[in-house]
Amino acid sequence: MTSSSAADFDRLYQSHLKHLKLKGLQPKTIEAYSRALRRNETLVCPLLFHDVLQNLRQIKARPASHSR
Repeated sequence: MTSSSAADFDRLYQSHLKHLKLKGLQPKTIEAYSRALRRNETLVCPLLFHDVLQNLRQIKARPASHSR
């Protein structure tokens, strides 16, 4: 993983943790989700990882839609 990809992952990872805490999830649940993300970080090939980061950026950039 390149250093910029690692920095992107860390930033998105911290954002994910913040949102889990804001949702009011229990600490053990947050820990389990975090552990799973970190474990998968090492398994994902760099190209796929880059695609995932791009998709997350696009999702974050989209305005929220409230459909029923």
